[in-house]
Amino acid sequence: MDLDGSARAVARFNRLCSALAAGWMLLILASVFIRPPGTRDFGQYYMGGLIARLGEWNSLYPIPHPDAKANAGWQAYSTMHPVYADLARRHGVGDVNRFIHPPPWALVFVPLSLLGYEWAFRVWIVLMLACVWGVAFLSGALAEIVAGRPSRLRGLLILIVAASPLSYRVVRTGNISALVALSVAVTILGIARSQTMRGAIAIVVGAASKYATVLLILLALACRRWKMVALALILGAVGLAAPAALTGAGPYQVFSQTIAPTSEWPHVWRGNQSLQGFVMRVAGTHALSLFQIRAIKAAALLLLAGLVLLLHRRRKAVRESPVLLLAGAAALIGWLPLFAPIFWEHYFIYFGPVAGWLVWEMRQSRIRLAVGAAAALLIWLPLVAVPRIPLPEPLGSHMLIGAMLILGLAVARLAQGEDRVKQTLRLGPGAPPGGPRPRESA
Repeated sequence: MDLDGSARAVARFNRLCSALAAGWMLLILASVFIRPPGTRDFGQYYMGGLIARLGEWNSLYPIPHPDAKANAGWQAYSTMHPVYADLARRHGVGDVNRFIHPPPWALVFVPLSLLGYEWAFRVWIVLMLACVWGVAFLSGALAEIVAGRPSRLRGLLILIVAASPLSYRVVRTGNISALVALSVAVTILGIARSQTMRGAIAIVVGAASKYATVLLILLALACRRWKMVALALILGAVGLAAPAALTGAGPYQVFSQTIAPTSEWPHVWRGNQSLQGFVMRVAGTHALSLFQIRAIKAAALLLLAGLVLLLHRRRKAVRESPVLLLAGAAALIGWLPLFAPIFWEHYFIYFGPVAGWLVWEMRQSRIRLAVGAAAALLIWLPLVAVPRIPLPEPLGSHMLIGAMLILGLAVARLAQGEDRVKQTLRLGPGAPPGGPRPRESA
């Protein structure tokens, strides 16, 4: 398909794709109401809001088992606080995943706790659908930045991202990963468009929920978005410290001393598409040896240092070229599965915002087409979430493999630098390629 064309034809095509994507979102919503999924992941958010609303802060966190081999959020590896358990029983939540986010995050879910549990879950699904739609929309917007002109690719990506099996999986899990992916997308767009306030807020939201946007601070620094980084640090510090006047020091102590350390423990289930999960499955063990943990962390830190050096060396080109900026974002996102002890299959929607860059890479050569197509297929078809499909390793880690392919493409593009990239970043409607960048806006 010719992705260019007259502006009117392109706009009409993109509106059609957006409408089709919205229709698919409505079908997902209907499927949730007709055949509700389990609420195992959502229960922790509802309970966090309920505990915060009732002021039972000392019962917010579970008690990890002494011999636990995974994080305290799982039922099998912790015991609910008696008050927490009683409230979960009385409100119909039951014994589901426990709340393990930082204490201030519980305040965000207070409005949900005002509803009955089943209705709160339905509202939550609507919110996560809206986040998926936002990811799809911003994926299309970032694709147009890479193209440097209005393009049918925008509409295609909105439709592909919104209607993908991965997005369907993301919504039905009831997890917060759709909101995190939206934070990633807003952060990248904020860096590209120098939108200081939006980018800073997105960094804080993504960091508070799943830490995903923390690495993108490196990209913001390479693009000299000093105000954005400083504002994010200020907002994060205030957001973390201010609620202590309401919660007291107890929840913070429990979180930092008891809950947070358990987040370093990987899980062997194949839905954990991290490098640590892969090693555990290949080794046939439920725990990594100290040597394996240190080796993986050393490799991850070495790779991160290499990415920082590469971004620093290409910092001028990254600021001016949308291709290199999105390649930097893809590299940092692709690093996450290698480092995180747990990177669930629904986290891979974080790659949605760089889909336009991936398509651009696929159009550059046959080799990149093959690599990019393989990466997209491996990531956007989460077969690991289908228990009926046996997937021996390494096929059981196909999403991790896709992430590594994207990381490889991104590093190769950054290493080549600006000489091989013809597109330059347009920072405003009608701005000429390579034109002056606007001042940072609040």
